[in-house]
Amino acid sequence: TGTLRIIDLAAGSGSNFRALAPLLAGEQSWSLVDHDSALLAAQSREIASWAQAAGWRCEYDGGVISVRSAAARWRAQPQQLDLAQALHALDLSAFDAVTTTAFLDLVSAEWIERFCDQLVRAQRPLLATLSVDDFYFLARCTLVKDERFFDRFDQVFGDYIQGKLTAFEEILGEIPM
Repeated sequence: TGTLRIIDLAAGSGSNFRALAPLLAGEQSWSLVDHDSALLAAQSREIASWAQAAGWRCEYDGGVISVRSAAARWRAQPQQLDLAQALHALDLSAFDAVTTTAFLDLVSAEWIERFCDQLVRAQRPLLATLSVDDFYFLARCTLVKDERFFDRFDQVFGDYIQGKLTAFEEILGEIPM
């Protein structure tokens, strides 16, 4: 199989990339779309800090940041785009998946209809959450099968979001899934 191509809409500082890249198998190429130039500028800093805390190597090449873990390489490229005005400019069929967090509750019903039409035409999956909290609750209720392990999951999730991946790897095997 080839490189998994993912587009993250309203990517902000790249939190979806940081949360999902290690959970997805293999090589990945992410397009991190946001309108805010300050958030786009923060992406490389946040990703580099996160990767360094996990002990992974980072490289910059022409505006693209690459993170190398022991298992794979994940590339993230910032893209500035006003999604409210230029949704039509996105070719979702160029990607294997679409993600977004804390964005869809900010757009109009008409915008969502146009977006859904594009997703259907492109036949691409969408992972959309309203916030990191929503992502946490979704992950908790789908991954943890025994409520005795909720506290352990909470610890792992908090450590993971903060970039303490070693704690995640150590405890993950102890959570029945």
